[in-house]
Amino acid sequence: MKKKINIRTAGGKTEASEGEVDQAIVGRGKSRSEVLDTADLLINGDRARQYGSAAENFTTIARMWSAYLGRDVAASDVANMMALLKIARLRNGVHEDSSIDGCGYLALAHELANEVG
Repeated sequence: MKKKINIRTAGGKTEASEGEVDQAIVGRGKSRSEVLDTADLLINGDRARQYGSAAENFTTIARMWSAYLGRDVAASDVANMMALLKIARLRNGVHEDSSIDGCGYLALAHELANEVG
């Protein structure tokens, strides 16, 4: 069952399924709940299907970054640093996708650091 979220448009409310989330991330600002709902849909839906398991993906990135940096990097570090990248982009103005992605990365960092999932 696909999760639906309500997206307010100028003409009223509409619903979007996971596959429509990216197209819905345009136009107007979202409430905090809508940002979190959208992040949830992305990390548990489209992004999970596109990139596979977050634990596996972030562990692979951590290994690559560890080799490059010459020091150990954990999968949760990768997620936290990706959130910081999104936060750095927000210094130049409000970008809804950076806010949404940042929330998703922080949720994944929590899971990875606490071996939840």
